[in-house]
Amino acid sequence: MRPFSNPIPGSAFLLAASAVAKTYDTIVVGGGPSGIIVAERLAEAGESVLLIERGPASTYASGGNRTMPWNDTATIFDVPSMAYQLYGLEDQSEFCTDTPGTAGCLLGGGTSVNALVFVHPQPIDFDDKWPTHFKWDDVRDAADRLYERNPGTSLPLSDGVRYDTGVWDVMSAFLANNSWKEVDTLTDPSDKYQVYAHPPWNIKNSVRAGPVLTYLPLAKQMENFELKLETQVLRVVRDSDKATGVEVQYLNGSREVFEVGNDGKIVLAAGALTTPKILVQSAIGPVDQIETVQNGTMNITIPENKDQWITSAVGVGVKDHIIFTINLETTKTPIPAYNFSNLFTSEANATDVEMYNTEGAGIFAQGGQRINFWSSLNGTDGQRRFFQGTTTPNGENGITIKLYLTHGLTSKGTLIVNRNSTTSFSEKPYLTTDADKEAVIAFIDSLKEMINKQDDIVLNSKIANLTSAEMIESYSSATHFVGTAKMGTCGEEDVVVDVNTKVCGMENLYVVDASIHADLPTGNTQAIVMIVAEKAAERILEPVEIDSDECNEE
Repeated sequence: MRPFSNPIPGSAFLLAASAVAKTYDTIVVGGGPSGIIVAERLAEAGESVLLIERGPASTYASGGNRTMPWNDTATIFDVPSMAYQLYGLEDQSEFCTDTPGTAGCLLGGGTSVNALVFVHPQPIDFDDKWPTHFKWDDVRDAADRLYERNPGTSLPLSDGVRYDTGVWDVMSAFLANNSWKEVDTLTDPSDKYQVYAHPPWNIKNSVRAGPVLTYLPLAKQMENFELKLETQVLRVVRDSDKATGVEVQYLNGSREVFEVGNDGKIVLAAGALTTPKILVQSAIGPVDQIETVQNGTMNITIPENKDQWITSAVGVGVKDHIIFTINLETTKTPIPAYNFSNLFTSEANATDVEMYNTEGAGIFAQGGQRINFWSSLNGTDGQRRFFQGTTTPNGENGITIKLYLTHGLTSKGTLIVNRNSTTSFSEKPYLTTDADKEAVIAFIDSLKEMINKQDDIVLNSKIANLTSAEMIESYSSATHFVGTAKMGTCGEEDVVVDVNTKVCGMENLYVVDASIHADLPTGNTQAIVMIVAEKAAERILEPVEIDSDECNEE
């Protein structure tokens, strides 16, 4: 059964608020990367911490049981080459079904189901839009702490060999011939103009890395840390501006309240598509959204007295990287088509199975990408926009480029909560500005011009005769959502949390996940999400002084 597609309505509304057996210093909501990191750091500081995750365990070491047919000590979330195959499996129960974009409802969240790309952010990813106290110089120490535990790698294999290099051979020569240069993006993250690199992957010791591997085991060793799985948090229980606990719902539909002590804290880390729902269901957000929940079908308790509501821009201004797919064909250099379709079967290649099981080597220990590239251009509005390409094999002699419009894009949308406690976009955050469209067209034009000069690669025949303007009509979400509870100065129009990550208008409620991000980074979001979580834990433990006027509601 898919855990918690939606809360269960009606007779399942049971509360045990009057029989609380235990209180905690901190309750962290969401066992994704942000929640695990913050929970571990607060427990490390001596606080009693309860971490609540709505889904099941993921990796084998964390208690996951969806093991590979050819390795009973590695789950589908452990084996790196499974990253691109997860979305094709018949059983999709670890993916959320109540959000408008792909999200992982399991321990590790998105870091357990993503494609492993681990791009260290460059300084301008923070310096362009983030508020004071979260500029690059402010978060550099947090980045160092993260990379010490979870550095990422472009060569994860124990034998020091890269496998399936045909796409690298073709595309690196193509880019080099056009005066692009090779870099190590992990050691030089600031070089993002006309560069290419071996993909940076979140892999360690031949398995998927991330906080489930690099932080959670440390937390589990502490007596003051507790993890609760398959438990969905519906709302924060509030006494005016003080959070006193969280109401949860179990798989059988029963509900309970977990409480924090008098000086306790609630930390939301349920992700950019779910944290906003929890806020709104806690009577924090746009008035019309709170009213939707109040009149909804899921028996969510909303105070009748609107004086208890906190009005803020929850869900407003959401951003996401946008992907445009460009398919190429090689005409001279053959690229064999490796068959990954039977990876999750007993028919997986025996040689590669043996290499992975005995040495942690071979193609199964790699991610799916074969070369990444980055560049930028100045738009017609004066805004510098960055582009990332991730490049993979696509059948015999085929190459697929996923071209991302990333840092600097100006398109935004709005996330809303529906009556049945699902979330959706009232306005999608894709190509809503002419300048974004013009920038993508200009960049694809430049790529096509480069391709047309080559004699060993051509555009796939299905797109060869399309204009760049026609090509961008087909785009997809990168599912790198940010900004649904944005950080800044309380009182500003679109701000939900302050620079201590505390919710404006609340005394002890915090948000630490991608919801608070003030902007999109140049590359995939998982590294920057972890850095911000590291800094958020520091801010919660040692808050900076903020003018009292900055923290009050409008």
